[in-house]
Amino acid sequence: MSAPYRPRHCWRVEILDEDWMPASGTHTDKAHAEALLEATANRRPGVQLRLIRETTTSHVEATRGVGHLPAGSNAEDCPACAGTNPPYPFLCPGPTPKETRL
Repeated sequence: MSAPYRPRHCWRVEILDEDWMPASGTHTDKAHAEALLEATANRRPGVQLRLIRETTTSHVEATRGVGHLPAGSNAEDCPACAGTNPPYPFLCPGPTPKETRL
């Protein structure tokens, strides 16, 4: 089982103009985004604004060597057959004896 990476955050300011629309680009620094929110509020009093935090979390699955699936499997699902364009009926030939020992 793999450990997840720490979540990454970015911040942006949105303005309500019939629908919520971005009023700034995304920023990794929350203090900078809050300063943009304040500056926009001062330039456009009475307009609804909000600060958005977007969070991205990545998980790494267990990795293994690229090998063939069992013989007769669908070649489109096989990582070792990917991009080789095997002949019809598109079946994976199966692992070689060397791959079986891994």
